[in-house]
Amino acid sequence: MIGGMLFGVFSLILVILAVLLTIQFLRIKFPFERPLLITGIRYAFISILVANIAGIWMILLQDRFTGDMGNIIVLHGIGFHALQTLVIPGWLLEKIQLQDQMKNRLIHYGSIAWMLSIIVIGIQTALGRTVFELTTLPIISGILLLIWLSTVIVASVHFIKNWRTNTLRTNGITPNQG
Repeated sequence: MIGGMLFGVFSLILVILAVLLTIQFLRIKFPFERPLLITGIRYAFISILVANIAGIWMILLQDRFTGDMGNIIVLHGIGFHALQTLVIPGWLLEKIQLQDQMKNRLIHYGSIAWMLSIIVIGIQTALGRTVFELTTLPIISGILLLIWLSTVIVASVHFIKNWRTNTLRTNGITPNQG
């Protein structure tokens, strides 16, 4: 009982700290030094807020299940994974040579698709349904995650292509010779 209460208090402290950190990142004024990375971090922190809401939801229920098959831990986990899934593409995009407009589109399209997917998963979970069934909401969520994945693949391909070109140049080989 005391362990559960301590966990709840500790969790709420982490939520407050995450909110304060989110506010700090959202207050950074443009132009900033690394705009693509900062944009990815901003989207990630918004996603973390959703994950924290899911965490508070579990604390209030004192369980991770809701309804017949809803599992809040899925929403909670996917929300926190934005720390990798939305920040790494921003980092990759800032390292490649591509039009700035295309880079901005990739980071925004991918991040917005991720966020919409989380919202759809949240709705499915709130309905007490599993996100692993083949109904409309999970299918929409899957399509949104595929959109996010496609932006990550495009960023990764350009990053690898840029890295290979730079590696060949440092070895004295021009990219056309390789």
